[in-house]
Amino acid sequence: MMYANKFTKQKNQHGVALVISLLFLLVLTLIGISSAKTSILQERIAGQSGLQQSAFQAADSCTNRILKDKDIFTFNRTLSDLFSGSEQYMVSNSINNRAGYRVRERFTGRSIPPRGTGYSATKFQVAHNEHRCQGLTESSSANITIHQGIFQVYPKI
Repeated sequence: MMYANKFTKQKNQHGVALVISLLFLLVLTLIGISSAKTSILQERIAGQSGLQQSAFQAADSCTNRILKDKDIFTFNRTLSDLFSGSEQYMVSNSINNRAGYRVRERFTGRSIPPRGTGYSATKFQVAHNEHRCQGLTESSSANITIHQGIFQVYPKI
């Protein structure tokens, strides 16, 4: 009779093993789905970071272009002079998206040279220019703006 009890107990445990293995598979499936969602989120974050970097590079190339443009820095400008505020330029970058910039430059006025520059206030003037370069990407909302003021010292005319 002892042998008969062992066989009946073993038969009753087969259903429990199935339920436990199904619960274990459910837990593994939930872990797999969670890790897939996490990796997709990390991929989106990395992509957006690359787009923001492209927008920054576009804005930075805009500021370099302004500093190299000799026509912008002229001495005989008035407050009504405006650079073409709607200028736009698109350039392709390394991650197969297009990045570009918008530039706005304006002359804000004249003054005497600041103290400590070594320029005499009776012999020199300072022209103040303001630059706003906005780096953009075509396929997303990544947007970087660099705003800088530049002054140029020149002899009084």
